[in-house]
Amino acid sequence: MGQRVRYLDNLRATATILLLPYHAARIFDWVPYYLKAARLDGFELFCRFVDVWFMPLFFVIAGAAASFSLRQRSATQFIFERLQRLMPPFILVGLFLMPLNGYFAYRHQKQAQLSFLQYLPTFLELDPKDLAGFNGGFAFGHLWFLLYLMAFSILMIVLRFCVFQPLSKQLGKAPQSIIVMGFTLGVPLLLSAARSLRWAYPSLVYFAPFYGLGFVLFQTKSQRIVFQYFGPFLGGLGMISMPIVLGLRFWQPELSGDIWYESLRSLNAFFWTIGLLYLGEKFFDRTSRILDWVNQYGLSVYVLHIPIMTGIGYLTLPHIKNAFLAWLVISLLSTIATLLGAVLVNQTWLNMRLWLAHQSRWYR
Repeated sequence: MGQRVRYLDNLRATATILLLPYHAARIFDWVPYYLKAARLDGFELFCRFVDVWFMPLFFVIAGAAASFSLRQRSATQFIFERLQRLMPPFILVGLFLMPLNGYFAYRHQKQAQLSFLQYLPTFLELDPKDLAGFNGGFAFGHLWFLLYLMAFSILMIVLRFCVFQPLSKQLGKAPQSIIVMGFTLGVPLLLSAARSLRWAYPSLVYFAPFYGLGFVLFQTKSQRIVFQYFGPFLGGLGMISMPIVLGLRFWQPELSGDIWYESLRSLNAFFWTIGLLYLGEKFFDRTSRILDWVNQYGLSVYVLHIPIMTGIGYLTLPHIKNAFLAWLVISLLSTIATLLGAVLVNQTWLNMRLWLAHQSRWYR
C-alpha cells in the first residue's frame, strides 16, 4: 500500500496481537472449540466481548486497504496482487498445518491414542455437523478469512468500476459525502438482516457490509466526515449497549439465533467498529516500532497462530490444572512460537522470491 494511514496500521496490529490471548481463552469458554478445558464465566465474557467487534474491525481495515491499493493499481493488478499475497499461505497452511491442527483436536476431543497417519483418513472426511472442524474433521478453520478477502476483493472491483465511478462522475464531491453517510447509516440494516440468518456467522453476507464500509469510507476520503458526525455518538451507543448484549448472552444463552438479539448484536458490532476507528484516528495516529513490526508479519501470525496454539494447548492442558495459569502459559508460549514462526516464514518466502528472480534473469 503506497499510502499509509498510521492509525489503521496500529489498530490492525493491536487486533493481531489480541488474536493469541483471545483464541487461548476460547479453550475455556462455553462454546465448542478444538480444545476444551474447565469452562470459566470470565473467559466466556471476554470472548463474547471481543467477538462483537474483532473480525468486523479486521474487515473494515481490509476494505480500506483495498481502496488504497486500487489507487495505485489497475483491476487486474489488484486481483493478481491479492492472489499472490493470500493464496500461498492459504494453500500451504491448509495442506501442511491444518491436518496437524485437526490431529491434536481429534486426540483431545475423542481421547484417542493414534498416530498421525492413522488419523489422516479422518481429516479427509467432511462432517456436516462439524463444519468448523473442532472435532478434528476436515475444515479450512481460521483460513476462511483469506477466502473472504479474495471474494470481497472481486466484489469491490465490481463496485468501484461498475457502480461507484459512474456515480462519482455524475454527482460530484458534495453528494458523494451524502452517499457515504447514507451508506454508513444503511450498514446496520444490512447487518441486522444478515445476522438474523442462523448461519450468518461467519458468513460472507454478514461481513461484506463491514468490508464495503471500509472501502467506501476511504475510497471517497470521507472518513473524517463520518467520524466527526457519528464517531463519538456511535461509540457511546456501543459502550451502553455492550452490557446488554453480554448480559443477554450470559443469562439467556438460548437467545442465540433469535432475530431481535442478533439484530442488537449486529448493531453493537457496527457501533463499536465506528467508535474504534474514531478513537484510532484521534489518539492512535502515531509511529510505533513494535506495532510496525507486528504489521510486517501480521499475515504470517494470523495463519500460523491457530495450529501452533492447538499443539501447545494439547501438550499443556494435561499438566496444568488451574485454568487461568493454563491460559497464561498457552498464550505466552503460543505468542513466542508464532512470532518466531512468522519471522522464519517471511524470511524463507523472501529468499525464495529472490532466488526465483535471480534464476529468471540467469535464464534470460
